[in-house]
Amino acid sequence: MQVKLEKGLEMLGIFKKHEYEVSIIDDFEFYEEREKAMQERKARKHHQMYNSAGPVRAAFRNDQRSPPAISGDFINRLSKNFINAVRLEERSNADAATDLKNSSLSASVAPKPDELQKSETTPATTSS
Repeated sequence: MQVKLEKGLEMLGIFKKHEYEVSIIDDFEFYEEREKAMQERKARKHHQMYNSAGPVRAAFRNDQRSPPAISGDFINRLSKNFINAVRLEERSNADAATDLKNSSLSASVAPKPDELQKSETTPATTSS
């Protein structure tokens, strides 16, 4: 589907001006809950299939292996670790900017590396 230039520019303007009501963390929590609900449905369906179907041959069971189930606890810990890592990175970036500003101030006062090397390599003269 093609959109005319005027309508396309209008749509882009709407996207640019839109204020987000949720953060990425809210989105992450939404998808976490959705994933948990999907896993619960799969577990119920899997449980019903094996209970209602009666005995299933071993060869058939091996063909329909499902991936290991991930507990909701694990998903919660993983999402919290992710959130903490994002916050830590943001804090680290802010600290790095502050350190850079402070180091530029101290660089004007500190001796230059060339001056340090010259003083270390120049032999000390002793008077005898």
